[in-house]
Amino acid sequence: MAPNRYSFRVKDESLYIVYSADYELDWLFEKLESGSTNLLGQVFTITEGKNLGETDYAESEAEFPIGKLEGEYFKLEPVVLSTKFPVFIHKEAVDKLEPENFFVKQPYFDRKSGNGSGGGVPGTRYIPIFPKLEKMFSQSLMIGGEIEGNIPIESLLKAIKVFPDTEEVKRYMDARIAYILGEYVIPKRNYAADRDRLVAAREARILQNNPNTKLSEITKVYQTKIFEAAYDRLEQMLNNTDDYVEAVWQDQIMDIILLLYPKYIHKEKTVKVTTDDSYGLLDIAVFDAGGFIDVIEIKKPIVEGVGVLRKTLYRNNYVPSRELSGAIMQIEKYTFWLTRWGKEGERVLQRKYGPKLPVGLKVRIASPGGIIIFGRDNDFDEQERQDFEIIKRKYKHVGDMLTYDDLLRRLSNILKMLKENSDT
Repeated sequence: MAPNRYSFRVKDESLYIVYSADYELDWLFEKLESGSTNLLGQVFTITEGKNLGETDYAESEAEFPIGKLEGEYFKLEPVVLSTKFPVFIHKEAVDKLEPENFFVKQPYFDRKSGNGSGGGVPGTRYIPIFPKLEKMFSQSLMIGGEIEGNIPIESLLKAIKVFPDTEEVKRYMDARIAYILGEYVIPKRNYAADRDRLVAAREARILQNNPNTKLSEITKVYQTKIFEAAYDRLEQMLNNTDDYVEAVWQDQIMDIILLLYPKYIHKEKTVKVTTDDSYGLLDIAVFDAGGFIDVIEIKKPIVEGVGVLRKTLYRNNYVPSRELSGAIMQIEKYTFWLTRWGKEGERVLQRKYGPKLPVGLKVRIASPGGIIIFGRDNDFDEQERQDFEIIKRKYKHVGDMLTYDDLLRRLSNILKMLKENSDT
């Protein structure tokens, strides 16, 4: 036996509600023709002389006009939805709606009086959506279309989903009772947690079905493409190191650094700073979103055949190579110069680089830090890896010390998270 069902149908510039059953519906028309009204789909009031149109009710399907097309909107009169104002539904929005979207089901407990024994009957009540919304906004509602003040159909459906359903109301009741009586008897489980899990799951489904509500969902596709391009570029560069002169190499790596360190908004090469007796040149300076300056030292993975660690052990330990030690010394010297330069340095840098920064952003010097990019660690054994980690921690006060394999791993892990989140 097929269940009773309701649907919408558009015909002759009218919107109809269609009632289908597995039996003839002559009883319904007899009831209407006798002057009675009937509530279809828990919401739609059908009244003889106002809704009853010509239809063949000998079949197991009957249709009743509930709205007339006016311009691009079907107008549903107040008598149909028991509202004070008409409701207007755009003709293209009708295809996205079902009669079930016009109400929500909630439980209730009907108390009955009688022989004094008390008791009651649990049941379900149907709450019409539009009378509820009308009380909240006190105006005719326009659903869909381009007219000013319309409610997008997607937003309406999202709002309907947050109405507490039968299960949610039940869990609220359980949680409330457990809270009141929990000081005297121990509940079987944490009913408040049950309620919160249900609400959280519903909200997660709503956000998933409407990705425009989260910025991360909007940008995820672009982020994935950007990080994939960065990973492929870095891998290609590491496979063809000799094809790049140092200046080009630094420019390419800086693009990746700014991607991995989004706090930095501007970079400058060969920045002149005043020292005690002359001046020095910072290879690369970066400015963050607060105007604070840091320094970066970028060297190609292998410099004159030398990597990050000495090939020979010193007292059974791996120590920094001369190139890495030199890079550390350079960063320490740069940050020392900047700190000594202080307020005077801020004024000089502001005059020179301020016009390249966002309007109103001031250059600041305060405990500048550094980043060193140099070497590979993909072929390290366990002792080399451990000793290099100790070296990085020892010079943590100087700044971050990263190998090119560190950059690859960071890009790879970001990509994994982006792709895993897109699959959930």
